[in-house]
Amino acid sequence: MKSICNRNGSLLIEALLAIVIMSVSLTVIIQSMTSSLRATVYSLDYSKAAFLAENKMFDILCVSDEGGAGTREGSFKEPFEKYRYRISSKELPDTQNDSLREVNLDVSWGIGKKTRELSLKTYAFVPEQ
Repeated sequence: MKSICNRNGSLLIEALLAIVIMSVSLTVIIQSMTSSLRATVYSLDYSKAAFLAENKMFDILCVSDEGGAGTREGSFKEPFEKYRYRISSKELPDTQNDSLREVNLDVSWGIGKKTRELSLKTYAFVPEQ
């Protein structure tokens, strides 16, 4: 009779232990899924910033006449209004018939207090006119 009572108590302890193990493992799984989602969002933001920076650099170097020395700031058009850019350009010492220009492009974005930034730097020859 004594062994039956002890066995009933151990079944309750086993059930409680199984619930604790399941609770801990579910917590770990949910936390890993949350951090994976956060990394995906960061990756998406950096990919958008790289795309916008590449397009803006193309505009500066090939399409528009924004390439002169100085600093300009602005923000991108909708749907990328949370991204801002800063362009700084300076002339480097002359090289024969062309002038060499250093162009820096910083794209920044953020939500709340956290601000992220992606920077590009390139050198371009500007033919003398």
